Amino acid sequence: MAIRLFLVLSVILMLSACQKANNGDGGDTDTDTNSDTDTDTDSDTDTDSDSDTDSDTDSNTDTNTDTGTEPEDTDTMAQVNPCPEGQHGACYGDSVWCLDSEDEPLSMLDECVNGEQCIIKSDVRAECLCVKDHYRRCYAGDVWSYDSCGALDIRRADCTGAAVCMKFGSTQADCCTPQAGTHCGEDENIHWTTVCETLDYYDVQSDDTDGEVMEYCVENAHCVNDVTPVCECANEWFGTDCEQCPNNWDSYQDCEVCSGGWVGENCDSCGGYNGGNIGYCQCPSDEYLPQKDTNNCWTCGWPQLADSGICSDDGTMVDWTAASCPDGFRMPTVYEVVELFSAAGVTDYGDGNFSVIPCHYDSVCSAVYGTEEDLIPRRLWTSTTCAEGHIYVNMGTGYTTCAEDSYFGGYSVCIRN
Repeated sequence: MAIRLFLVLSVILMLSACQKANNGDGGDTDTDTNSDTDTDTDSDTDTDSDSDTDSDTDSNTDTNTDTGTEPEDTDTMAQVNPCPEGQHGACYGDSVWCLDSEDEPLSMLDECVNGEQCIIKSDVRAECLCVKDHYRRCYAGDVWSYDSCGALDIRRADCTGAAVCMKFGSTQADCCTPQAGTHCGEDENIHWTTVCETLDYYDVQSDDTDGEVMEYCVENAHCVNDVTPVCECANEWFGTDCEQCPNNWDSYQDCEVCSGGWVGENCDSCGGYNGGNIGYCQCPSDEYLPQKDTNNCWTCGWPQLADSGICSDDGTMVDWTAASCPDGFRMPTVYEVVELFSAAGVTDYGDGNFSVIPCHYDSVCSAVYGTEEDLIPRRLWTSTTCAEGHIYVNMGTGYTTCAEDSYFGGYSVCIRN
């Protein structure tokens, strides 16, 4: 009887143990619905002794289509105001500041450095963060994005087949099939380059340098239009070889501005002084000396003065090194000075040596410098060099002389550029 009772109790205990095993810990009815999005089609006959290894093999192989925007921060820290009462955190300039109720800055909380960007996290909080997908570059032959701090982010495109990765500008890169093309180089000539046939971007090869020159633009011309580059005359230059500058435009200033006193969109109005010489407008005002029937405009060098278009003798004689000209004027060559004697004829001995009649006897020269001998600067320095230094022209005698630059006995006279 005792043996039978022992066997019955053993069976009851075994059944109880099995029931616990089926229900899990402590007989729970396994309400774990496993919100894991794995479609767990557990079709086992449940022969496990509750080892429940559930080897979740989620390898997270998603391509990460991150658009570069910061994910919405649900963290409670985003709602924590780091500033004193009555203030709130925000972006001010490139850093995080505490602002008052009028959004005026009071104190800086964090300075964004090394590429960090100030990002608003909530109405009361901002942070310095490295922003994803800030720019794209070629890396290992593919297109990769980098964050604003310069760290490699993720691969954005896999360049396969004939496609290669090329960068465009300072922030973009893409896969494309390269082909030969042309573009305007930094030297304003037409250069060979590599272009991307599938995009509207054009790149100066893949390393931002000009290729070989395909066509040199002539003087006074430059390359224009990066889509179909061609050489065109620059500024107002025209002609087969861009060798002509229109009347009233200044060829000495690259045919970009009006010459003399000409003004207006087409340099067709005289806003200066021509001494009554119709069709000319050589000088800015009557304080300068227009040379008749030419575009030459003269003035005395500083500190000598021009008085109503006549060079006075109130200036100081200087050596060549001290001769100077006002802005827009320069020291003339000996040939330009001699041109003032066009009415009298000139004897050219070569090497810058000339003989002319005195200036006050010449109608052209005296029209510039006056007819009274005592108002004529005696010796005018020129920019023409000679064996000893530079040549000066003696306007009283009509001879040119080579003198040392230290010779203290000449006046500076200037011609408009």
